[in-house]
Amino acid sequence: MTVLLLIAAAVVVASFILSLMYIRKQQHHESDQETNRTILRHPVMANPIFLSYILFPVVVAIGVVVYLYYFY
Repeated sequence: MTVLLLIAAAVVVASFILSLMYIRKQQHHESDQETNRTILRHPVMANPIFLSYILFPVVVAIGVVVYLYYFY
């Protein structure tokens, strides 16, 4: 279980870092004119992909704690 959690954490961290790199690269290109101003001002916090990077490990950790609490 620990190994799987470590692998999942490594994948989440690597994906987060790669996404940040792609966002920084994309900021130098022309953006859509119809994009919401909030997204233009806060491209990281207004991005639902980043919210999933934060919420996924939290939900997995809570699931593991609940599993270990009820079955061990």
